[in-house]
Amino acid sequence: MVHDSTCFLLSEGNLTIEAWKSTFASGHLLQCQDSHTCDHHNSILMLTPDQTVNLALNAFQESPSRNVNEFLAHYFSERSETPFFLSVNYAEDTFLVDCSPCRNGTIKELNRYLETFLSQQLADSISVPEIRLPGNVQFGSSRYLVSNVLKPFSSVICLSQLTFNKVHMALLEQSFSELTRKDFKDSLDKRVSLHPHKQGRAAIRFGVGRATRKTLVYSLQDLREQISGSTLDILLDEQGEWFMKVDFEKIPDLEDLFAFTVHIKSSTDKKASVWKAHLAPNSYGKLVYGSIEQLVDPDTDEEEFVDYRAEYKLPKVMERSGPEIDMTPPPTAQIHKSSGESVVDMYCGDGPKVNIAQAMFAREGRFTCYFTLTNCTFHNTSDEIIAILKTTMEYQDTTGKWQPLENVRIGEQYQSGWNTQFNWQEGGTNFNMLESSTTTLGIIGAVDVEGEPGSDNNARTRIPKSFPQPLKLRVTIHDKDSKTKSLIVEKSNPPKDVPTKQYLESNWKAKICDFVFCDDAEKDERLYFATYLSGRAAVLRISGTYYTWDSNYIKSLEYAAKDAKTTEQVQENLSTSNGSDTRQITLLFDAANEYRLYGLRVTLTTATSTITQEIPIPQANPEDYLMELRTDNKDIHSGKPITVFFDLKTDVHSSDKIVIGEEATKENTGEYLDKAYVFNEKKVQAGEVHVTPPVLEKGKKYVAKYISYESSQVIAWTKPFSI
Repeated sequence: MVHDSTCFLLSEGNLTIEAWKSTFASGHLLQCQDSHTCDHHNSILMLTPDQTVNLALNAFQESPSRNVNEFLAHYFSERSETPFFLSVNYAEDTFLVDCSPCRNGTIKELNRYLETFLSQQLADSISVPEIRLPGNVQFGSSRYLVSNVLKPFSSVICLSQLTFNKVHMALLEQSFSELTRKDFKDSLDKRVSLHPHKQGRAAIRFGVGRATRKTLVYSLQDLREQISGSTLDILLDEQGEWFMKVDFEKIPDLEDLFAFTVHIKSSTDKKASVWKAHLAPNSYGKLVYGSIEQLVDPDTDEEEFVDYRAEYKLPKVMERSGPEIDMTPPPTAQIHKSSGESVVDMYCGDGPKVNIAQAMFAREGRFTCYFTLTNCTFHNTSDEIIAILKTTMEYQDTTGKWQPLENVRIGEQYQSGWNTQFNWQEGGTNFNMLESSTTTLGIIGAVDVEGEPGSDNNARTRIPKSFPQPLKLRVTIHDKDSKTKSLIVEKSNPPKDVPTKQYLESNWKAKICDFVFCDDAEKDERLYFATYLSGRAAVLRISGTYYTWDSNYIKSLEYAAKDAKTTEQVQENLSTSNGSDTRQITLLFDAANEYRLYGLRVTLTTATSTITQEIPIPQANPEDYLMELRTDNKDIHSGKPITVFFDLKTDVHSSDKIVIGEEATKENTGEYLDKAYVFNEKKVQAGEVHVTPPVLEKGKKYVAKYISYESSQVIAWTKPFSI
């Protein structure tokens, strides 16, 4: 295994011991300038920790002006314990190969060894590769001994970390877990991913943004030889604003059970997040990850809760003008009987149906509105055939006068699937009725209306606002004997389909925090902006479109405001304009409190009204997420069962868990105890979990936390308790 070694960059230039000392001692890398040696990236010298100490002691005793490569060549030539790694080029890849088994063999044996190695790596038959050494040293005869040919370069490695990452990417299986922290300063997430390896090893990848910076690969033997409590590797920026570190631990009293503890701190984190992953060999000797738990989560630190609603005295109406939609229900439509001298009677049953259809577009400020009476029944009460010469249709205007409808037609109705259709009669509204017969017809008429039609299908099926309600339609028949019969039918609009807070709460199954609306009183349409919580994330909903802002996104907005030193910022993706309807959402930051995003200024405008109102950002009050802790005994005792009661606002997954750990303080990291208590219940809205704590110490405070299986986040917790 090579990645538990210390890595140093080399150069074939005139690098001196003096120039090399500081970075050599600190373990940092030197920048290599020779592109041939570096293979267009880095050349590295890799040594075990003990070899690093010995090399450092000898280097510091040398003349400061001595060339580094001369010193290394002399140093390694005198030591038989020198590690024997070779850099092997194949196609466009470079492999780092441990050739210790061939140290005392021939070049031919070394070639066979390398062929076998590359065949395993690439799952393909490989011919004799080219072995490249610094200084372009050639092997010569295959009968030569490796130990003679490779002196003094047997430990100088030409391998790029970039190439190593590329080679091992093909050997990594799907990640067991990818641990990530958002970085709002450079927008490059810091991540450490844990992978099983196709060769039965365990791999760790360090990534910044989408790029992989470093890959570590360990075999079972490597982990057995690794010192428990050591740091495997650390990656950090020059300013020390972010870092990623992986520590190694052997679990006491358990053979071949290991743990990686991952620390990640982004530039915008106050402290590092910490996870612990356990791994062990399976029955085939392949290393597999068994479990992972988050020990420290800065996002759930129980900071003092500030109620923005009370702190900033929100919500607050800044401006309101224009009318609201009249929500008064229209009068109930009445049922009438036909009247007149004709022997042909008319009725529409107990529920006359009148369909309204407004044209989609207006022309020169007017649009056509069609009224259809769908189920008018005609009954000839006489014993002779009656001819109906004409059928007319009228509506009553706001003054009470009857006005004729144009293009009146009659037609027989028929069923087409689920829809009722009509065969409209062309060339007149006359029809004959046999003696004592009954027939049902549809009647349609049209009228031009001033104004604009409804903006959607639902609005275009309502009676226009310029008509009285209930709308009265009068159908009149004229028979061959110059007698008439009339029937008045009334129609009222159904309740207005206007979104209200109560309706949306029922529809969304959510409790709305704030609801801002602005009406177009002419069109009976409403713009609205609503906020509510989904779990612990804020949801912003704008007339059907919604946005979910979790704590990470809110932090990014706050960091951007702090960087720009602005207390107000128009949120472009929430601010739109559609004709006379406009909305503008402005973010409000508190510069005195680290540019805290505390509220929104919502401005909505329609053709008839406008409103500007400031509302708070939805908050998850910790009190709403407290779990109750009970015990059958008067006090909580170590090793005695206790019961955790929870009432969560989301479904419970069967793999969710309750974890008991020490309360976080300034003196400790608040790490959870190793044992997590998993319960297997069906999804429920509320419930309880019976757990038995491990050995707890007197005088310390502990807390039980509910961890979501799906998000790996703490979504509820108890108040601190002690034994």
